[in-house]
Amino acid sequence: MEKHSLFQRMQDYLGRHPAVERRTIFLDGKAVAANLCGAFEQRLPGTPWYEDRFQRGMVDDDHGPSLVILATREMLDSDRPGAVHITMTIHGIEDTTFAATRDDWWSWWASQVDSPQLAVA
Repeated sequence: MEKHSLFQRMQDYLGRHPAVERRTIFLDGKAVAANLCGAFEQRLPGTPWYEDRFQRGMVDDDHGPSLVILATREMLDSDRPGAVHITMTIHGIEDTTFAATRDDWWSWWASQVDSPQLAVA
């Protein structure tokens, strides 16, 4: 699996949000990559920040200035189930807004994947 998400998150931080506090939401689970990718595109329509065969990063300013990265074990267009996760890095938002964003994404994620898990940093 190609792993560019850390580089992309740092580029987003330095280019769009220098010196702003950031928080991260991690969502893990199992799903068919193509199905989840379609649902992800519906949730965050627009132009990807970056994309490769296993990852798609989208800018999401509706939930606070953020970069949302979907990563899959199988290729994004695969019809095989496998490990999937989202890393959402949010910049400069208040606690209540962060909590609402976390709850919103968790609710969506839990309806999309098997064995959903959530972590916050």
